[in-house]
Amino acid sequence: MFALGITLFVMGMVLLIYLRLSTHSQVRAMSPQTVLQRSCAISVMRERKRIGYVDSSILLTLGSLIILVTGVFN
Repeated sequence: MFALGITLFVMGMVLLIYLRLSTHSQVRAMSPQTVLQRSCAISVMRERKRIGYVDSSILLTLGSLIILVTGVFN
């Protein structure tokens, strides 16, 4: 169980880092587009980013809880 908690926690951290790095590179790649295309792409990117942050926070929370529970009861 402890290994599962650590794995979930690490996966949440990796997902969070990936979201931050991919957002930065996607915004830089959008510069040659027109304003309308760029604004639509940015809104879609923000929605994907929001969903990713929810997923990463769930993974981080579950991993932390499992680590704490197994640490207290073992």
